[in-house]
Amino acid sequence: MNDITMNEYARINMPRVDILKIRKLLENNYKVDHDLAEGIAEAIDVALKDQDLSNDFAKREDIHAVDHRVDKVIDRIDNLEKAIDARFDAVEQRINARFEITEHMIENSRKSVIIYIGAIVGAGFASMIGILLVGLVKYMPVISKIVEMLPKD
Repeated sequence: MNDITMNEYARINMPRVDILKIRKLLENNYKVDHDLAEGIAEAIDVALKDQDLSNDFAKREDIHAVDHRVDKVIDRIDNLEKAIDARFDAVEQRINARFEITEHMIENSRKSVIIYIGAIVGAGFASMIGILLVGLVKYMPVISKIVEMLPKD
């Protein structure tokens, strides 16, 4: 078999087509006209004789090599999927970390706002009390004279 090429081997062992059987099959089972059935059968016979059948006689090693390459491609796709998943996880972790940082900043800013408001309100009360005390000290002689002038019962 080493002296014969694959193409020659394929042509020698080409499948034989029984035109009569194909024609009868088409006429009986598919209700095809006699002339049309005969033409289809001859077309099938010519097509099988003309085609290159070397691809039909693949060796087991070739099939194994193709399977091995397909497995490599599948492994690469799986690795790519894992890498993409890892990137999505990293991006998700970054987003979650930024949300946590933002949440802490908002909490701290709320605390700061409360402290600022407390300081402002406290300073306002302190300043009002201070103003009242300054007013009392400044106008104490006037107030004492007014109190003396009040009728005593």
